[in-house]
Amino acid sequence: MKIISKKTKKYNIDVESFRLLPIRGHVYWKDIHGYYLGSNDLMMEKCKVSSYKDLLTKTDLDFDMDERELYRQEDELVIQCGQTMQFFNSTTTHD
Repeated sequence: MKIISKKTKKYNIDVESFRLLPIRGHVYWKDIHGYYLGSNDLMMEKCKVSSYKDLLTKTDLDFDMDERELYRQEDELVIQCGQTMQFFNSTTTHD
């Protein structure tokens, strides 16, 4: 990640590289209306979509996930605060 301007804190991120980071976590980003703009492969697997394009027209309500209400609450907090935030949530997986 490269900082373009320290004053405005804008970042230049290669989205394709970000999607393929070898991390064992669900990474995603959305627009202000809650529509997915992108995610890593693990999040696409969680949402049960086979194509990156299938994710782009969806919100959390379109997926059968236990965490969808939590994700929406976190989105609202980001919108209210008007700041970039990171959330770390723990879960127990079946595997």
